[in-house]
Amino acid sequence: MTSVSVAIWIGVCVLHLLCLTTLGVSRMVSRTPGLFIRPSSPRVERVAVISDPHLAGPEYHLNTETNELDNESVVRSQMRMYLTAQQIVAALGVDPSPKLAVLLGDVVHSGLGILQRDFGIDEHGVQKLFDMDVNGYTIGVDIFESIPLAKVFVWGNHDNLLTCGKPKHTMPKDLLEKVYRHYFNASAYSSTELDHWKIIGLNSVWGTTWDPSSSQCNQLLSSFGKKQLIWLDEELTHTKASHVVLILHSPPGTIKLNEIEKGDDGITDLRSVLKKHDTIRLILTGHYHKGIMWGHLFGDAIPVISLPSTRYNAENFFNLDLYENGSWSIVDLDKNRNGARCSDWYVYDEDTPNGKFEATFRPKDPGNCGRPRVSEESTWEVEPITILKEYPSNSVFNPEGSCRFMYAPAFFTACLEDDFLENGCCDVLSKAFWPSSSHPFASCFCQTEFWDSTVEYFASHSHTHLTGPEYHLNTESNDLDNDSVVRSQMRMYLTARQIMASQSVEPSPKLVAMLGDVVHNGLHILQSDFGIDEQGVQKLFDMDVNGYTIGADIFESIPLPKLYIWGNHDNLLRCNEPENTVPKDLLEKVYRHYFNASAYSSTELDHWKIIGLNSMWGETWDPTSPECNQVLSSFGKKQLMWLDEELSRTNASHVALFFHFPPGTIKLNEIEKGDDGGITDLRSVLKKHDSIRLALSGHFHKGVTWGHLFGDVIPVVTLPSSRYNSENFFNLDLYENGSWSIVDLDKNRNGARCSDWYVYDEDTPNGKFEATFRPKDPGECGYPLVSEESTWEVDPITSLKEYPSDAVFNPEGSCRFMYAPAFFTTCLEDDFLENGCCDIISKAFWPTSSHVFSACLCQTDFWNSTVEYFASQSRNASYIMQQCAENKIFLVWPGSTDTWCSLQ
Repeated sequence: MTSVSVAIWIGVCVLHLLCLTTLGVSRMVSRTPGLFIRPSSPRVERVAVISDPHLAGPEYHLNTETNELDNESVVRSQMRMYLTAQQIVAALGVDPSPKLAVLLGDVVHSGLGILQRDFGIDEHGVQKLFDMDVNGYTIGVDIFESIPLAKVFVWGNHDNLLTCGKPKHTMPKDLLEKVYRHYFNASAYSSTELDHWKIIGLNSVWGTTWDPSSSQCNQLLSSFGKKQLIWLDEELTHTKASHVVLILHSPPGTIKLNEIEKGDDGITDLRSVLKKHDTIRLILTGHYHKGIMWGHLFGDAIPVISLPSTRYNAENFFNLDLYENGSWSIVDLDKNRNGARCSDWYVYDEDTPNGKFEATFRPKDPGNCGRPRVSEESTWEVEPITILKEYPSNSVFNPEGSCRFMYAPAFFTACLEDDFLENGCCDVLSKAFWPSSSHPFASCFCQTEFWDSTVEYFASHSHTHLTGPEYHLNTESNDLDNDSVVRSQMRMYLTARQIMASQSVEPSPKLVAMLGDVVHNGLHILQSDFGIDEQGVQKLFDMDVNGYTIGADIFESIPLPKLYIWGNHDNLLRCNEPENTVPKDLLEKVYRHYFNASAYSSTELDHWKIIGLNSMWGETWDPTSPECNQVLSSFGKKQLMWLDEELSRTNASHVALFFHFPPGTIKLNEIEKGDDGGITDLRSVLKKHDSIRLALSGHFHKGVTWGHLFGDVIPVVTLPSSRYNSENFFNLDLYENGSWSIVDLDKNRNGARCSDWYVYDEDTPNGKFEATFRPKDPGECGYPLVSEESTWEVDPITSLKEYPSDAVFNPEGSCRFMYAPAFFTTCLEDDFLENGCCDIISKAFWPTSSHVFSACLCQTDFWNSTVEYFASQSRNASYIMQQCAENKIFLVWPGSTDTWCSLQ
């Protein structure tokens, strides 16, 4: 039986992303970091990897580096490379022993500078370099010749000489290649094969960014050039090897995109070449002088690792084992102290061929590691930096550890202010994250975990340029909602990443559907500042950043079709105040502008049609109607007619309805019966058709299974909001025979505001439990938590003054009857109409997300428990509810005649 799968999210963002549904199955993939991809085959070839030796000879001018650490390390580079070579040679008697040595660039430290200063950048100058008895190159030749292995050299920025805009001060490529060949018998780029593997060494300083006459010239960025990219494409196409390792100097975050114009071969940059081939298993780089795991940057498929420099520490060499089946392992990466400038001293012998810890450093050479050291991280603090003058010098702060987020907030201080563009935020960030090795967070924004932590940090600190400057902070009805709404972007970002990662799982998503409240009160700025008219909407469109632009950016990152359903927070209504209400034509204009979406729409997937309805399009959301009421939903005559036609003409055998408001709030008899087949409300349309199999909604922010509210035929499920918890998205599988399954609904803790952290992979495409929450984000779930329910009690409430505040009682679980009797206390008395019973239950069951039992009287099990409880106390629940309603207390319950709750 074939199926199409649907993944469902609910969220509230500023972006108030309430119910995001991914049609297809939103399959999250658990990605291993790629440090150790374990082999299933014992056949292995070992490669010794050396990065950034920076060998300096007498041609180097001392003390010309940017900081003391670099000045000291460069003069020790020869000694450390010599010790490294000794260890590699000693390891040749170990099994497995290295078969190849690769060098990841910056082999010689600015060795070509002497051409510019003394010899001349021409053939004669190069010959004078060759005539030197000793220089950085000759020292390198002597050391590398002591290692009796084949070698692959990769070249870096210090192996080049570039001055942008000044070709005469730049080393031309033919002379560069002449130098490489003369000293190391090496080419600008090359490859070698090892049985089942090919090692390809690329030159990342060979393209337009390293062309002094190009408008794209920029020494901080890397590029490859057309000739090299075409060569790489041919190497990958014609290789007999099953698996490939790419080695290059510059990390991928610096690589220029679209560096050349697209030709008939479709090649524009390195990414475009790699997309054509599926044999690349790993990318190794140098340049930043620290160990860094970048994540899977190339199409979420190829792990990328930067290795630290031997210039700072002789132990910074590593053994890469390559297995016949395509797996690999950097067997001794643990010695690098979780990514650092220095590594521990390991020894390698027959008993421990992968190395064993000997000491944190070699005798007499602790390394030039930085301050603070990794061992000092737990006690080191950086003072907040409010202006560029307060930026710490490298002599004070130059951490050994790479991409340590713990230090980053000090550099974000000025960015948390409203006037961040004027107060130095950008200057501080630019200096701290400048993509070169001497800066503390060089390109760390490109490192997956660091960027996630940055997004989370800014969201938790409520800065308006992330949450949308149109939103006024701390305007929600309780702390839980205030806290959650400023984290909504971070959580939606995490959710989107999981959806994107799910593309390799079968079944994979075919559609994303948002179940409303996409942006949180984004239109309120029209009322407060811009004006509710065409000019005001244009001012909204002119904003560089708002909740809509943030949402559009996140959703565009998901390469799937999308179906948008709109919620109450995507609207602006003031009953009896049409001048303060956004009219429908302007609403549709906003939806189209940002999301290319309509007020209501549909899409087909094989045997299914998905219809997205707008439950704020009828009389309850008409400010001039006597039926105007923001807590009730309605659809309007035009939409109901459209729905009837969609259901009549569809070729699909089965239909799923998506809308924002749960069905218990839907207005009955919203329009007068006409000649259109007796259409008066949504119920009357659905009665005419037998193809609806399921209805999904959002709005109440918790998972609720309502029962069969539509004529006892159509099951209705409300899903929780991603605003409170990034795991609140779900996979809906739709089968050809009309059956369906929300395959991972169990993670929602039997209906709750938060969901467990599930991972999705090929073996468990429907998800498996990983933890109750993601690291660093337990969610704003409520109190008590589901895990605390068995020990939590609510004292009897005998008056409205005793009603518990949201700060004390705001349960995570939905429609938990165990707490309800405390709210029914006064309703058991004979004088219940006078003693506050109706006021208490009206407040408790008010049908909005911020109330304890939002419309839970419409939930089948809850209402049955209510009837049984009152009967056990010799009371009639229906009678009491009816009496309250007749005394003009607003209450949605099964005996009411205004809403679909009465159909239970």
